[in-house]
Amino acid sequence: MSKTGKKVAPNLALSQESATRRALKLPEILVHIISYTLTRPGVDKGMDAKYILKAETRITVQDTPWPFALVCKTWHEIIFSSPVLWSAFFALITRGRFDGISRLSSMLDVCLRHSKSVPLTIWISLEFNFYWSSDTEPLLIVSDLIDQAKLHQNRWQDIRIRYTSFPFTGLTQEPYPIHLTVDLKETPIIRRLDIEVETQNAAYLIERNVLTLAQCESLETLRLHGNMEVAIPSAMANYPSIYFPKLRSLDVASNMPVLSQCWFLLRSSPNVERLTLNFKCPKDTPVHVLLLSSLSLSKLRTLTINATHLNLPLQLFGHLEAPSLENLRLKQISFDNKSLVEMGKLMSRLRLGSLRLSFAKFSEGISDFSLETFFCSLGELTQLDISSSISGGIPEHAFRVLSDLISGSLPGGDIRTTILPDRPDIEEINLPVNHADIRVVDGESNVVKNLVIACRKRKRQPSEFHLLLRLEDTSEAFEHQVRETAIESFLEDMEIRQCVSDNFHVTVDFRSVKPILGKEEQLKNNKKKKLLQRYKLARKSRSRLK
Repeated sequence: MSKTGKKVAPNLALSQESATRRALKLPEILVHIISYTLTRPGVDKGMDAKYILKAETRITVQDTPWPFALVCKTWHEIIFSSPVLWSAFFALITRGRFDGISRLSSMLDVCLRHSKSVPLTIWISLEFNFYWSSDTEPLLIVSDLIDQAKLHQNRWQDIRIRYTSFPFTGLTQEPYPIHLTVDLKETPIIRRLDIEVETQNAAYLIERNVLTLAQCESLETLRLHGNMEVAIPSAMANYPSIYFPKLRSLDVASNMPVLSQCWFLLRSSPNVERLTLNFKCPKDTPVHVLLLSSLSLSKLRTLTINATHLNLPLQLFGHLEAPSLENLRLKQISFDNKSLVEMGKLMSRLRLGSLRLSFAKFSEGISDFSLETFFCSLGELTQLDISSSISGGIPEHAFRVLSDLISGSLPGGDIRTTILPDRPDIEEINLPVNHADIRVVDGESNVVKNLVIACRKRKRQPSEFHLLLRLEDTSEAFEHQVRETAIESFLEDMEIRQCVSDNFHVTVDFRSVKPILGKEEQLKNNKKKKLLQRYKLARKSRSRLK
C-alpha cells in the first residue's frame, strides 16, 4: 500500500527497495550519512572548547567509522577509501581513566593513516589528579598522542590540547615529561589552535612548552592558557608586519613577562574582533615598560580582561585604541576610589554598549563621589552587568547613589542633569544583592526597592527594560528559609508590583515580580480560568463515557 492508500504493484515495491539499497552503496551518499552519525563533540554546535574539553565525554571505538565498515564488503571499501571520515579524532579523558584508554594511540594511528592528506581536527584533553589515581598510564598515553599528532602538523586545521594535572606531593614514581612545542611555520593551513597547560607544583611534567610564531595567513582563533611560552623569531621582531591577517579571536592567559609577546601578536593581527587577556601579576607592575608602542585595533568589538586590580587594564587602555569596542568585560577586579574614578573617565571615552564587571574586592571607604563619577559615565550603555565573587554583593550605599542618579537628584536637594534619566539607552541592569538588601518589612523602603522605583520613574523609558537581581549569599550556614522569606517579601510588595508592566520587568534569582492587574485584565484572566476548568471537566466526562 502507498501513503495514499492505493495498492502498489509488487514489482514496483521491490524496485523502490532495491533503489534504496543501491543508494546506500553510493560513496557520496553513504559518506554523508556516516559523517552525521559520528561523535564530534561541539564541532557542529558551535560550542566553546573550554566547555567541551571539560565535559565528561567518552570517545570509544563505537564512535569511529569502524562499526560501519563491518556491515558489508562494499561499505568497508567505501569507508576506508574516504579520508574525510577519518580526519577527526577526539580523546577526552577526565579523572585520569576510562575504559579503552589503552587503545587511543592505535585509534589515532588509524585516523592519521586513513585520512591521507585531508586537513585534521584533533582534540586531546587530559584532566588528571593523583588524588583520584596514582596510575601514570594516562600521562604516558597523552604524551604519545601529542607526539603522533605532531608528525602531521602540516595537516593541522583545528587543534585543541588541554592538559591539567594536580599531582600528589608524595608521588613516588615521576611520569615521563611531555614535550609540547609547536612551530606555526610547520602548520600552514591551521585555522584554530587552542592549548591549555596547567601543572600545579609539577614542573617536571612539562619539559618544554613553546609556541614559535611564524607567518600564518590561515589562523583565525588562537587560545593559549597556562604554562605556554611564546617565542618570536628575530626576523619577525625586527621587521613588524601583518603576519596573521585572518586572526579574529585571541585569548591569552600568562604572566607579565609574556605580555610583550602578546602585544606583538596584536600588532601583527589588526583584524582581531575578540580579545581576552588574563593578567597574573602584582598590582603595581608597570605595563608601559613591557609594551613596545601604542596599538590600534579598529575592528575590536569584545574585550575581556581578567586582572587582580583595575590599575592594569587602565594602563593597558593608555596604549590601546579601539574605536569599535562595544563589549567590555572586567573579571576579578578590586575597586578603590582612585581606580573607580579613572574607570569612569575611561568609560566616558569608550562609549560602550555592554559592560560586565566581576569584582573580587570592594575596598572599604568607597566614597559617593567615586560611585557618582563611575555611574555617570554609563550613559550610552544598553547593558550593565555587575557580579561578585565575595559574599554580600555590592555596598549598600552604591544602590542609593545609583537610585539618586537615575532619578536625577542627589542628597541634599542638589539636582543634577545626568545621562541616565534622560536617555532610554540602558535596557538591562544585572546586580548582585544580599537578602538584607531586598527584604521588605511591612511595606517599608529599602535600597533595592528604591532602585526599582527610580528606574520606573525615568523620564524616558526604553521599549523594554529588565532589572535582574541575584542573591550572592555564599555562606553554607545561611538558612534557606531566611533567604526564601526575603525573596517572597520582595516579590509580593505592592509598590514594586505596581512598577512592573509588559515592558518593565524585575526578577530575583530568576523569579519574576508579577504585575498588579487592572479590572479588565482580571476579568479576562477569570474567564480564561473558567474556560480551562470547563475544558478539564469535559475531558473527564468523555473519558468516563469511554
